[in-house]
Amino acid sequence: MRRVGDAAGSLNPNRCADSYRGVIMQRLNRWRVCCIALVAFAAGSLITARLAHINQVRADGDHVFELRIYHAVPGKVPALESRFRDAASKVLAKHDLKAVGYWVPEGSPAF
Repeated sequence: MRRVGDAAGSLNPNRCADSYRGVIMQRLNRWRVCCIALVAFAAGSLITARLAHINQVRADGDHVFELRIYHAVPGKVPALESRFRDAASKVLAKHDLKAVGYWVPEGSPAF
């Protein structure tokens, strides 16, 4: 008859300790890899930020320009022009804004 545990190493007390150590080492290696990756990323970010020399963009003056494009239904362009000429220009002037110009494409069949 064979006793339970006579199989090769089934009741070996060192086998459990070895497998436990293996699991612990695997977890430590995972943490080690994650920490190294995090430190490398942080170092690369800091070096890149130092080397980038980001300069602020400054305008030559205090002017801000805005381009607006309106699409009108065919035949309604004169009404849109008069609305900007009569009403919108007054509202802009009230807020100290200046309309530079209004443009309409020439010979466009869409208008």
